[in-house]
Amino acid sequence: MRDTGTRNIAQRIAMGVICLVVVFYTVYHMIGLFSPPLTTIVVGSTTETSSVSFDGYIFRDEAVVTASYSGAVEYAVPNGTRVAIGKPLATVYSEGSHLSVKYRLEYLDDRIALLEQSVNGSHSYGELETVREDVAATHTDIAAMLASGQLQSLSVQVSDMLVGLGQESVITDKESPLPATLNALYEERNGTAAAGGSSAEILNKTPGYFYTSVDGYESLFTAEAAQSLTPEAYEELLAQKPETEYGGKAPIGKLAPTSDWYFVCAVSRLSASYFEEGQTYDTEFTSSNGLHMPLTLERMQEDGSDVLLIFSGDRTPEGFDFARSQSVRILTESQSGIHVPKSATHKRRGILYVYILRGSVVQERRIEVVYEGEDYYLVQDGVGSEENGLYLKSNDQLILSGTNLFDGRIME
Repeated sequence: MRDTGTRNIAQRIAMGVICLVVVFYTVYHMIGLFSPPLTTIVVGSTTETSSVSFDGYIFRDEAVVTASYSGAVEYAVPNGTRVAIGKPLATVYSEGSHLSVKYRLEYLDDRIALLEQSVNGSHSYGELETVREDVAATHTDIAAMLASGQLQSLSVQVSDMLVGLGQESVITDKESPLPATLNALYEERNGTAAAGGSSAEILNKTPGYFYTSVDGYESLFTAEAAQSLTPEAYEELLAQKPETEYGGKAPIGKLAPTSDWYFVCAVSRLSASYFEEGQTYDTEFTSSNGLHMPLTLERMQEDGSDVLLIFSGDRTPEGFDFARSQSVRILTESQSGIHVPKSATHKRRGILYVYILRGSVVQERRIEVVYEGEDYYLVQDGVGSEENGLYLKSNDQLILSGTNLFDGRIME
């Protein structure tokens, strides 16, 4: 009897344990049913940049080119072209010609250049798809610029789109009116130029880069001035009035003997702290169609609360007009890594880690922070070894949110 009673007690205990296991298993899965769903994202490396914006002035050696006539000017070379000695720079028409001739020639030259890109050259049906894709991409860029208000290079994009539409017309229509229109513009231009009266051809006397704009500061904002400039001298220079008289002759352009030039700006001490002499910085000229060029910081000159930054450049890219006053955005720092929300991180014994989902298994990955934002970390991509623990890397499926997470858990 005692053995029978003992067995009954053991059976009851065993049944109780089984019931507890069943209840625990049921509750565990019920909790899973009502817990927030697992949220994941495939991560990849990204680059974050920091920049500062300034207004400043261009300094370089320039010689003004003048002519005896002061009427319409027909330029023989594009802006920024390096011209050898003896090559023609421009044809200048007599005093009697009206300025409307000059403006009309400039307008016709602009229209002719667009049509020449559309009409000239060989265009086959095999290129049609590429032309249409380029037009569509340019249209998208224009829409994005209009939406964001960034209109610095809008005119360039519009011109590109007009050229593309012209090329499409020439390819798809054998009777396209564009070739006839181009010929008509040639004839009108010849007639307009002839209306300018007497003319004189201006030949280049010294080799250099030719530019059509003259602002009167060519003898003041020189390379020598930039090399020895102080904050006080900089302010005095900005107060100077531009030159307007050129010995009774008319200025039609200027020549820069070399590609070397300087960009100078006055900034606060805080802004100056981002820079170091001798370093080269990627610089975006926001007022010149967003062109990017490398500039090297040659010198920092302090005076009171202001600091003068003197950068040097040696490039003359197409489309950059070297206007005296420029607005720039200078890249000061660049950091690459994986963007991880702070809400997805965990900490144990001072070590930060995250969870990833590999197949259906939850796995732990350590992270090495290189930059901390307000609500995120930028972490190194896949650093470390297995001995020190695996680290988060590109293409891992990061778990952004979930409950009851632990290394090795199998998700159903």
